[in-house]
Amino acid sequence: MQDGKEIIWKCCLHSAMIKKAKLFIWFCSKDYDAGNNTLRNLNLYQDLFGLWEDTGLKDENGIERPAYKSWLQWVHKSKTQ
Repeated sequence: MQDGKEIIWKCCLHSAMIKKAKLFIWFCSKDYDAGNNTLRNLNLYQDLFGLWEDTGLKDENGIERPAYKSWLQWVHKSKTQ
């Protein structure tokens, strides 16, 4: 079963393919939870930073999410697929 993040990820990749994108950057390879915790401890955290929690292809423990497999499949496609 797909989770919501995997569905969004697949939509992004499909859009990139349709538009014949030469580059696709996803800057959240791993969750920002640890960084946000550090910011909380330093009293620098703002609610806006919560947008980046749970957006990684891997969770805060480095465990791959379902979207990670979708990304790997897309990376290994040829340009004509």
